[in-house]
Amino acid sequence: MLRIFHPIVSEPDPLQVEIFTSGLIGSWWNEFPADENPDENPDEMLGGSLIDYASRRATTTDLAFLRAMEVMAVGERQRDSAAAGAATLAARGVAEPVWASTIGRVRVGECWQLSDVYGDQASLFCAFDRDFDRDDVGDGAGHALMTLVDFNQLAGSVIDVFVTDEPAATLDDMRTDTHRSDGIILLRQVSPKDARRLIERAFAATDMTLDPDVSADFREYRALALARCRVLPEPGEPSAGPAEITSAERDALVESFLAEASPGFADQLPDQAAVRYCTRLIVDFGCDYDRGQPLRVGPARTEVFLLHWLPGKAMLDADDREAMPTVLRAWVRWAAARNRLPEAAVTELVEVTEECIEEWQEIADEDDEYDGNGKILTPSPVHMLLRGVGEIGGLEEAQDILDRRIFAMPYFGTRIGDEDYPNLDPGDPDERRLLIIGEHPEFHRALDDPEFDADTGGVNPRLHIAVDEIVVHQLWENDPAEVWQAAQRLTLAGMDRLDVLHMLGEMVLEHLHGAAGGGRPIDTEAYRTALNALAPR
Repeated sequence: MLRIFHPIVSEPDPLQVEIFTSGLIGSWWNEFPADENPDENPDEMLGGSLIDYASRRATTTDLAFLRAMEVMAVGERQRDSAAAGAATLAARGVAEPVWASTIGRVRVGECWQLSDVYGDQASLFCAFDRDFDRDDVGDGAGHALMTLVDFNQLAGSVIDVFVTDEPAATLDDMRTDTHRSDGIILLRQVSPKDARRLIERAFAATDMTLDPDVSADFREYRALALARCRVLPEPGEPSAGPAEITSAERDALVESFLAEASPGFADQLPDQAAVRYCTRLIVDFGCDYDRGQPLRVGPARTEVFLLHWLPGKAMLDADDREAMPTVLRAWVRWAAARNRLPEAAVTELVEVTEECIEEWQEIADEDDEYDGNGKILTPSPVHMLLRGVGEIGGLEEAQDILDRRIFAMPYFGTRIGDEDYPNLDPGDPDERRLLIIGEHPEFHRALDDPEFDADTGGVNPRLHIAVDEIVVHQLWENDPAEVWQAAQRLTLAGMDRLDVLHMLGEMVLEHLHGAAGGGRPIDTEAYRTALNALAPR
């Protein structure tokens, strides 16, 4: 690696030195999967080792490498080590490269953000000029960093980055694209401070991804982009982030949609519970996976929800799958109106939504199992719900088990705070607890604090989750059977699933938890009798 650095020693243009060094650093980026080597940092293992090796030698190439890493290394520790090693070699009389006094010296120019009106993606344009006068470098010293951020990946990840040596022409092209877009593309000037905050946060998100979907240029320019960010003004204290949206607030949003969306759209569907469930899934996705933005809609966001998030997070029965396309079509139009999207943007959004629905239905059809008469038996993703049941007495019994267990826990993935939990098994009690906690975002911060021992909104979070666990376990195992019978009656009476679970939880507190806390034996017959008498208030 040090040998290939030799030609750069006499390169007159420091930008080319920076690009070359950035590409060298990029050669080891993301080479060690975090799930296999969580404690191994490639910048330390390779970058740090190279710095230590060059510091023990005494050639101009070694000093040139150290001077470049002093500016370009991603980690502060590596930059400090490179600076110390370079100082040692310089003190020994090793010749400096021609660019030693100019590398990294740039002035910050204008910063612009080009984004789509949906909030799916944004390109950050940051202009720079050289902060020195050198005749041998030539004209055209200005350049711009271009960083493309996708907000549908970890709430904002860098997927492309490059440097242009024609910043004025690039900015003119951005203005032209905006003018021709019929309002779909927006261009606005941003402060260098805000640009740095967004870019650094997005690079951190990309680095967290095990197999990021990035451009071919990403590795080459990543280190240079981060070095340029360090030239931009400090962004100050990070914002607190979006506030958690409670379950009650999500339910209110569902009710607003059903009351305000296209009149009669829900009447097209026979199962109103499925309409509400599908709507709540859309709301939960926006709250938990899109920076607390349940009303944001966009082509890329729709694709991520329908083709990636939904198949990996939620169980859908036949009624849910019938309802989802109709609900999603109505939702995107309703939310687009709420967001006052321009007509061209709405047209594009509706077209992409239809394409996604068609692809989703094709995938779902391929995954279905059919009997000899062409009737869907059960979608393959819910096979795990029948695990441990034993011999099943026919299709009707199997469907009842599926209905019961899907009601008990309709998800197999969730998000708790900043942690994502995909592909959980609702049949595993420990993983089921995570799914239950995920359904209560209003408790996440309290549950994350081991010393928290108070109520949240008049409710003890730990007791509430414990009671929910008991109810969901009873439904999962159908023991006692009266729990599922009561749940069916309450659902038919129009109650929401979570409200049903909480009403059943009151029975648990009265007959089971209260008995345990008081030291008296549990009267199971009284519990069954109370369940049989349970009715909506």
